[in-house]
Amino acid sequence: TLPITFSGSGAADFSVVSTPALTVAPGATNEFVVRFDPSETGTRSATLTLGSDDGNEPTYTFEITGVGIVIPPTITSSPVGRNLNALQDATLFVGANGTSPLTYFWYRDGMLIPGVNSAALPLNDVTLADAGLYHVVVSNLAGTVTSESAQITVNLLPSVASWNDPAPIVYGTPLGVSQLNATASVAGTFVYSPSAGAVLAAGTHNLDVTFTPANPQVYSGSMASAQIVVTPA
Repeated sequence: TLPITFSGSGAADFSVVSTPALTVAPGATNEFVVRFDPSETGTRSATLTLGSDDGNEPTYTFEITGVGIVIPPTITSSPVGRNLNALQDATLFVGANGTSPLTYFWYRDGMLIPGVNSAALPLNDVTLADAGLYHVVVSNLAGTVTSESAQITVNLLPSVASWNDPAPIVYGTPLGVSQLNATASVAGTFVYSPSAGAVLAAGTHNLDVTFTPANPQVYSGSMASAQIVVTPA
């Protein structure tokens, strides 16, 4: 193959796709293809130099010019909504075309999500705070375009409160930790009814507890019941 070089301010924007044959017969012609991939907008120029072993014509030069334009971005596929359980992972994707570089701005419920400039938005160990309506704005030098919105729903994980019937107590004994001793599958707080310190009349009584998890962004609350027998003094 013959040596082909580019020089000039726009040299890096041009490349040879197919090179000419090494030998060209007298009076014949040959073709080669130059690719133009502009790094900037506007007119880009370079000098193409084609080497030759012809002593009378050692080189051939061509002045080449191209005009760089920026194609505005278009959305080819919008992110798709998901129904997730808390602590699941998911990724939202957008497909976009247009002249590079493309810039991506992701939003949840109209608020910009900082630190993300990618066609993919990872959502890891989701909580209730991640639920909402997501969209992405794609931009380049020629303009911006907004995707359709995608709804992310996060379902809380269940918590389970358990409570065994406490042993009978004698009338006059206030309710305490020996009776109000429900447990739960995750950390949290208990609210009892009747509450600690209550003195119940003789008979059988229903006891109720409401459990609130320490992490309400991941777990739902729950309730439990028990019965206690109060014997006469």
